[in-house]
Parts: sequence; structure tokens; C-alpha cells
Amino acid sequence: MAPSCLRSLFWSGAAHGEVIVPIPGPPTAWSEVPFGDAVQVLDGVAGRIRPPEPHRSGKAIARAVASDAATDLADFRALSGL
Repeated sequence: MAPSCLRSLFWSGAAHGEVIVPIPGPPTAWSEVPFGDAVQVLDGVAGRIRPPEPHRSGKAIARAVASDAATDLADFRALSGL
């Protein structure tokens, strides 16, 4: 089996639904719009999730660095199957 990587990010919603990354320093906006209303549960913990389309469109054009481009292509192929 090929190795896999799980990237997780903890975030909190701002007053108008923006998604803010809670890191030290000034608030950093990840998304200016709310993620949506879809909710999924993992191991008893519920959370709102982004629909696949923003992820797909964000990966449709690969970045310039070869290793990043390979990741983008693999992500795009995986997301296209959803």
C-alpha cells in the first residue's frame, strides 16, 4: 500500500462566517466565505466540511515546483473521483 498523508487544520469561524486559521499573531483568513452547511461525523466529532468543488478547482492548475505539482495532480485526480 502506498503511503498517505492526512493534513488537518483546526479553525474557527469569524463573525460573518469567514474561516479563520487560529495561529499565533494576527488572525489569518483561509476563506472569505463560509464553508457551507454540510456536516460529517468522524469518531463522534461533528464538523462542517467544504464541498469538493473548491478543492478541485484549486488543484486544477499545478504549481510550478515539481514536487508541489505532483501533489496537485494527485489531489486533482483523487478529488475528481468524488
